[in-house]
Amino acid sequence: MNPNDRAADQTITRIGLNHDTLKALRREAIRGALNPKSRPIGLPEARGLLAKLERAASELDRGHSATLMAFCFAIEPSLRREIRKLEGILKRP
Repeated sequence: MNPNDRAADQTITRIGLNHDTLKALRREAIRGALNPKSRPIGLPEARGLLAKLERAASELDRGHSATLMAFCFAIEPSLRREIRKLEGILKRP
Protein backbone atom coordinates (compact mmCIF):
# COMPACT_ATOMS: atom_id res chain seq x y z
CA MET A 1 0.00 0.00 0.00
CA ASN A 2 1.16 3.51 -0.77
CA PRO A 3 1.56 5.37 2.55
CA ASN A 4 0.33 8.55 0.84
CA ASP A 5 -2.94 6.94 -0.31
CA ARG A 6 -5.45 8.59 2.01
CA ALA A 7 -8.42 6.75 0.52
CA ALA A 8 -6.80 3.37 1.19
CA ASP A 9 -5.82 4.47 4.69
CA GLN A 10 -9.39 5.59 5.42
CA THR A 11 -10.82 2.32 4.10
CA ILE A 12 -8.43 0.27 6.23
CA THR A 13 -9.37 2.30 9.29
CA ARG A 14 -13.13 2.31 8.69
CA ILE A 15 -13.53 -1.40 8.07
CA GLY A 16 -10.97 -2.41 10.70
CA LEU A 17 -8.39 -4.20 8.56
CA ASN A 18 -5.68 -3.27 11.06
CA HIS A 19 -7.53 -4.88 13.95
CA ASP A 20 -5.17 -7.07 15.97
CA THR A 21 -7.30 -10.17 15.40
CA LEU A 22 -7.25 -9.76 11.61
CA LYS A 23 -3.53 -9.04 11.61
CA ALA A 24 -2.92 -12.23 13.60
CA LEU A 25 -5.12 -14.25 11.25
CA ARG A 26 -3.28 -12.87 8.19
CA ARG A 27 0.09 -13.59 9.80
CA GLU A 28 -0.91 -17.18 10.56
CA ALA A 29 -2.33 -17.71 7.06
CA ILE A 30 0.94 -16.52 5.53
CA ARG A 31 2.97 -18.64 7.95
CA GLY A 32 0.83 -21.69 7.14
CA ALA A 33 1.15 -21.16 3.38
CA LEU A 34 4.93 -20.81 3.59
CA ASN A 35 5.29 -23.73 6.00
CA PRO A 36 2.79 -26.40 4.95
CA LYS A 37 2.74 -29.42 7.22
CA SER A 38 5.12 -27.53 9.56
CA ARG A 39 8.04 -27.57 7.12
CA PRO A 40 9.42 -24.86 4.84
CA ILE A 41 7.78 -24.79 1.42
CA GLY A 42 9.89 -26.00 -1.49
CA LEU A 43 10.32 -24.11 -4.74
CA PRO A 44 8.13 -26.38 -6.90
CA GLU A 45 5.37 -26.33 -4.30
CA ALA A 46 5.62 -22.54 -3.93
CA ARG A 47 5.40 -22.05 -7.68
CA GLY A 48 2.38 -24.36 -7.84
CA LEU A 49 0.59 -22.50 -5.07
CA LEU A 50 1.32 -19.15 -6.71
CA ALA A 51 -0.02 -20.46 -10.03
CA LYS A 52 -3.20 -21.60 -8.25
CA LEU A 53 -3.66 -18.17 -6.63
CA GLU A 54 -3.04 -16.43 -9.95
CA ARG A 55 -5.56 -18.65 -11.76
CA ALA A 56 -8.25 -17.84 -9.20
CA ALA A 57 -7.52 -14.09 -9.42
CA SER A 58 -7.62 -14.30 -13.22
CA GLU A 59 -11.02 -15.99 -13.10
CA LEU A 60 -12.35 -13.18 -10.91
CA ASP A 61 -10.84 -10.55 -13.20
CA ARG A 62 -12.71 -12.09 -16.13
CA GLY A 63 -15.99 -11.95 -14.21
CA HIS A 64 -16.12 -15.66 -13.38
CA SER A 65 -16.56 -17.20 -9.98
CA ALA A 66 -13.57 -18.68 -8.19
CA THR A 67 -12.84 -20.27 -4.85
CA LEU A 68 -10.24 -18.18 -3.06
CA MET A 69 -7.86 -19.31 -0.36
CA ALA A 70 -8.37 -17.39 2.88
CA PHE A 71 -6.17 -14.28 2.91
CA CYS A 72 -4.89 -15.10 -0.59
CA PHE A 73 -4.27 -11.42 -1.35
CA ALA A 74 -1.97 -11.23 1.68
CA ILE A 75 -0.31 -14.58 0.96
CA GLU A 76 0.53 -13.85 -2.68
CA PRO A 77 3.19 -11.14 -2.12
CA SER A 78 4.82 -13.18 0.65
CA LEU A 79 4.84 -16.21 -1.61
CA ARG A 80 6.47 -14.21 -4.42
CA ARG A 81 9.21 -13.06 -2.01
CA GLU A 82 9.75 -16.64 -0.84
CA ILE A 83 10.05 -17.86 -4.44
CA ARG A 84 12.66 -15.17 -5.21
CA LYS A 85 14.56 -16.17 -2.06
CA LEU A 86 14.49 -19.87 -2.98
CA GLU A 87 15.53 -19.13 -6.57
CA GLY A 88 18.44 -17.07 -5.21
CA ILE A 89 19.56 -19.96 -3.03
CA LEU A 90 19.54 -22.31 -6.03
CA LYS A 91 21.63 -19.88 -8.09
CA ARG A 92 24.44 -19.71 -5.52
CA PRO A 93 27.64 -21.47 -6.53
